Amino acid sequence: MNPLRLSLADWCFRPPEAAAEAWFRQVRAMGYDGVELVPAERRQAALDAGLEIVSLAGPGMADGFSRRANRAKLTDELKRLAGEASACGAPYLVVFSGNRGGMSREEGFENCREAFSRLLPELRGSGVKLLFEMLNSFDHKDYLADREAFGFELADALDDPDFLLLYDVYHMAKAGDDPYDSVPRHIDRIGHFHIAALEKRGFPAEGAAIDYRRLLLPVRETYTGFFGMEFLSGNPAEDAAKAEKLFRSYAGTETVKELRHSC
Repeated sequence: MNPLRLSLADWCFRPPEAAAEAWFRQVRAMGYDGVELVPAERRQAALDAGLEIVSLAGPGMADGFSRRANRAKLTDELKRLAGEASACGAPYLVVFSGNRGGMSREEGFENCREAFSRLLPELRGSGVKLLFEMLNSFDHKDYLADREAFGFELADALDDPDFLLLYDVYHMAKAGDDPYDSVPRHIDRIGHFHIAALEKRGFPAEGAAIDYRRLLLPVRETYTGFFGMEFLSGNPAEDAAKAEKLFRSYAGTETVKELRHSC
């Protein structure tokens, strides 16, 4: 069975008053293996603490590849970010569909497929892959890729090992999808998970609406990526530590070899 790799999304846990160096050392001491969506000025501190930088955030959540008019600007920005990701050892850039803006699903899907099919060869050799994220349209009004089927269909259409999905379990459960059924069937298309409770996107406690033990155990034979905590908390450090212990209890306590880079 593959080691359980856990990460934290930097934006929702970092204490505003804490120095990056001290915070990332604390995160590593909790037992986390990586951090995600780390701004440029904080990356070296994360690496110095022995954490892997898992992903950088790409542009286009609202004004995305769903519209051809955005393609050139987004492509240039993602190529630039791929250089940053490569420099600090981050394997992924998170990318989005963008909003509908009155467009049909079919037209938006084709625009995304065409844009990514052209972008992927330009990133080849950088060591950086794309993580496409689906978001529910209750929290992200008008978002095009608001169900898991959009992502799975897009990944199948592109059929490229450098294009994988960021499966946010909270978002897809809130959208009405069934991750217990779909995740094991499509695990080869998933490169990363985001973790939160369905209830107010809070702490993913045992007994909550989403049963993460049930979701995690069937995929660990083949899945080698991270499970990333991205939930909201009034006590970020305390709840991050509790989440690490809870998820380790689901699958043992093994951690990955420490990775160190310099960017």
